[in-house]
Amino acid sequence: GWRTLFLLFLIDLFLTFLQIQSLRTAFTLNTSLKRLFLTGTSLTSAGAIALAEFLPESSSLLHLDLTNNNLELAGVMALSEGLKANHVMRCLDLNIPPDDEEFARSVLLLLFSLDCQ
Repeated sequence: GWRTLFLLFLIDLFLTFLQIQSLRTAFTLNTSLKRLFLTGTSLTSAGAIALAEFLPESSSLLHLDLTNNNLELAGVMALSEGLKANHVMRCLDLNIPPDDEEFARSVLLLLFSLDCQ
């Protein structure tokens, strides 16, 4: 069943904001999900913010892959805040645009500010 799902791949699918919110709600009920791949799902910062709200409640998620999406700094900042309250997750995969030094610098500063214990 859904409550014992360990690994979920949703790769190269177009997910709407409402679908992301529905996933987020389902994840709060699932205490077994360890790896979530949302690669190339057209995830925007609004979707990342919705996911970030679930991160503090997640007691099992170890790896979140958000590569090949349309994240902006607001989404990364929200994820950073969500991760501060999550002491389980060990891997967050993101793409940093190659020609955007300011974005890269900001992402690095945000990630280094996390208190990973």
